[in-house]
Amino acid sequence: MTDAPASAPPQVDGLATLQRFLTRQPILDNEHRIVGYELKRRDAGSASLPGSIPGAATTQQAEDEWLLASAIDLAFQRALGDKLTFLSVAADTLHSPLMEQLPKDKVVVAIHPERSPPALIARVEKLAHDGLQLALDDPAEHQELAGYCRYVRFDTTRYDAMSLAAQVVRSLDSGSGKKPRLIATQVDTPEVYEACRKLSFNLFQGYYYTHPLAT
Repeated sequence: MTDAPASAPPQVDGLATLQRFLTRQPILDNEHRIVGYELKRRDAGSASLPGSIPGAATTQQAEDEWLLASAIDLAFQRALGDKLTFLSVAADTLHSPLMEQLPKDKVVVAIHPERSPPALIARVEKLAHDGLQLALDDPAEHQELAGYCRYVRFDTTRYDAMSLAAQVVRSLDSGSGKKPRLIATQVDTPEVYEACRKLSFNLFQGYYYTHPLAT
């Protein structure tokens, strides 16, 4: 597939979009410092995204491109300061020309492909070569993409302790020479946090972090 030429992003007020349509889930390091936020669409039933995205083939792609356009917005970037912005998008959205316009030092694009056709692998390779930070969800099924991703994310609810440990070892010993940063998601209790910390996870997100820590 030939990548579309870069084009101007749709006119999006990133801050207004964030306040009305998006939520932010914090991502913390193992010292409980916020390093970034994952942007997510508010729950179903909330207001629909305004307007339309030219060229968007599906509703999912339109929503993804609103996320991308919001992250490109300078006022939005200033509001987040030095924190990273994590965006989860569908694999097809990686071919959007907006990908080239993302601020590479501030945005991490997370993907969870259902399959890895050659065109997707080539696109991921190009984006990584161009300096875009990528995260791969549950990489066991897509090892051919893992070497291009600076982060790998594991949904802790999908694994028991032994299988999660095995997946961590596999990710850190991929043979590419680059060790990805490990993100544990669905960290909902202190026990899950402590178990993931012992498995060398670097970053954490989940319900556990929505409550004040005990002192």
